[in-house]
Amino acid sequence: MNLPALDVLTHYASLSTPDTQLPPDVYLLHDPWTLTIFDKFPKAKYHFLILPRVPSSSSSDDAGHGNDNQDDESLSAISPRSLISLHSLLTTTTPAEALAVLRHLEETSLEVVDMVKDEMMKTEGFEWTVEVGFHAVPSMRGLESTKLTPAVAMKRHLHLHVISTDLVSPAMKTKKHYNSFHPTLGFFLPISSLIDSLQSILPSTITSPDSSAPFNLAQYCEPSGPLPRYEPLLKSRLTCCHCREEFGNMPALKRHLEEEWEGVRKKGVGRYGLARKKV
Repeated sequence: MNLPALDVLTHYASLSTPDTQLPPDVYLLHDPWTLTIFDKFPKAKYHFLILPRVPSSSSSDDAGHGNDNQDDESLSAISPRSLISLHSLLTTTTPAEALAVLRHLEETSLEVVDMVKDEMMKTEGFEWTVEVGFHAVPSMRGLESTKLTPAVAMKRHLHLHVISTDLVSPAMKTKKHYNSFHPTLGFFLPISSLIDSLQSILPSTITSPDSSAPFNLAQYCEPSGPLPRYEPLLKSRLTCCHCREEFGNMPALKRHLEEEWEGVRKKGVGRYGLARKKV
């Protein structure tokens, strides 16, 4: 089935049995509340998307797999419209409902990260850091408007990125691509920071573990949306996320990232947040 690009994630999240309905180059795993897929255009060696499933799409075979009944009840009550973006989730649901969605996504991300690190050990003999977070503004063009018709809204779907920090990939082509995944620039929002802020609404400002700047939940949820505040970050100067060296263009940065990666591969060490090495 060929669907417009904006429809694909919503379609995937609505499938009742994604393990049988999706091809193996798309599907990784699912549970009653989440679906994990391979990113079609990965921006690193490992890159996956975790989607909250449309509540009515969960099959009877999935029943009983949740770990928190209160969270499950909160998630079941959420409208699909609230799952179109992070801003929509945080502004059209209660903190408890939003927290339920994020907790399920985070729980799945822990499993995916473990799978990624096992694969790293098998293929390279060492591990490096895997980041888990959201883009502050949806990555697909045309998704940032706050004036949504029902038809447009249903073409959007919230997704959590699980991505390795090498950021080496043929699909990493533009400045916006790179800066959207830079772990300390501020456009990439760690899920742990969002969960912490929801758990502690007052004060609403907490310190993000991946940024020196505070993450302000109330500011992010302003009616104007996150676009005016966050999109300028995509135009920031290109700096290596490992050594902070600055580059004037993407080809130069990509060559540098590939050189960094080759150096790490040869030594099994480096600025990649090495956790353990095969012995």
